[in-house]
Amino acid sequence: MKSHLLSRIAPLALVVWAQVACAASLSLDEYLTQVEGSSPDVKAAREASEGAALRSEEAAQIYAPQLSATAQWTKDKRQSPFLIFDHFKNNIFDVNVSQLTNFGLEGKLGYSLIQTGYVGLGRPIYYYGSPNLELSFDLWRNWLGSETQAREAVNDAATLAARYQNSFAAKAARAEAETAYFQLASARAVTQVYKNSLERAQEIYGWNNRRFKLNLGDDADLYQAEANLEATKLALQASQDQARVAARNFNRARGIDSDLVEENVALPDPTRIRVPVRTEMRDDVRAAREQSRAAAAQATLGAESTKPKLQVFGAYAFNSQDEFRSDAISNSFKSDAPTRTIGIRLTTALSFGKAADIRSGYGRERVAAEISADQKLFNQEVEWKNLVNSLNEAKARLTIAEKLAAIQQKKALNERKRLSRGRTTTYQNLIFETDYNNAESSRIQAQSEVLQILARMRTFGG
Repeated sequence: MKSHLLSRIAPLALVVWAQVACAASLSLDEYLTQVEGSSPDVKAAREASEGAALRSEEAAQIYAPQLSATAQWTKDKRQSPFLIFDHFKNNIFDVNVSQLTNFGLEGKLGYSLIQTGYVGLGRPIYYYGSPNLELSFDLWRNWLGSETQAREAVNDAATLAARYQNSFAAKAARAEAETAYFQLASARAVTQVYKNSLERAQEIYGWNNRRFKLNLGDDADLYQAEANLEATKLALQASQDQARVAARNFNRARGIDSDLVEENVALPDPTRIRVPVRTEMRDDVRAAREQSRAAAAQATLGAESTKPKLQVFGAYAFNSQDEFRSDAISNSFKSDAPTRTIGIRLTTALSFGKAADIRSGYGRERVAAEISADQKLFNQEVEWKNLVNSLNEAKARLTIAEKLAAIQQKKALNERKRLSRGRTTTYQNLIFETDYNNAESSRIQAQSEVLQILARMRTFGG
């Protein structure tokens, strides 16, 4: 019996060893490197997050100096009944630098050079130069820069929300890839358990079939062995189907459309993986906080938009008039002919009845965003506590499963020896084999469960 068993196992062991030797092993870190380099989900989320980080200064551009310049040449040949001329010339060169402050003051410093006059009238064409300064200040809407600051906050919060949300998406995709790795490794391990079980079931069936043909065994033992063989085939097929699905998910995470994974993967030892250190707020919670801040700023913008715009402004300019451009420019900086302007501007909408509804609507949206952010934070705390509890429970189950699998293995091996000596029944041996298979499958699943929980916990990291 032993020589027959060794003669069947030895060739199979050589085949398995050759397959393992030819197939490359793929560690979890190597697989995640492939995922980060090939997965469209991870690449898109990472690019979006880094892009949002690069445009983090976009909100500050509201206060950046703005340059505007105009060059205009006009030749107008429309005639007048009172004057006889060839055409009217009006050339304008204008440059301005303006800047908005966060307390509502807006300034504009510029220079204008205009050449204008009637050509063909017999009179000189003059250049007019004018450096000028204008200041304006809001007295009602945007008082002390409230609207400007709210616009800055909206832009800043929206940028940060996009950055955090995409950062979380990248971490979630990485955790999903880790889970795919563990699921494939565990599915393959379970499949191997049932392959080994199938070999044993075939041996037991063959042995009982030979005994039955020689009238040395009972038909009940043969039926039991045959039923066990078919049940093992069914379990093996189910595990292979599960492994095929796991392989497709494994490949999908690294951007491959296939259910064939040639590399060898193995479940890491959970005791060598440290529990991830969590941050105070997960990135999706931080995104919700920024969205709440953006909603509050948007509410301020909405409220300000319903107010009349009342500005006080003042302007001061030097002026010159000369036939030659160089003289006009140089003389324009003299204070001989200044222009001073002081005024008030009022702009208001005439739909007074809708203003209160608009303000109320923005206020409700702000409250909704705050509630949503608070709920996100609450859900985060509950989820983390659940993960910690689940991890402790899964580790406890793994410890028990490992002990049980070791005991069931010893029991099954001992029962095989007893069966070969005729000291037990086929039914008893099959029960022990089934117990061992179930225990080993439970151990693999418990190990995979611990690893998957740790993967999910990594989304809480910085």
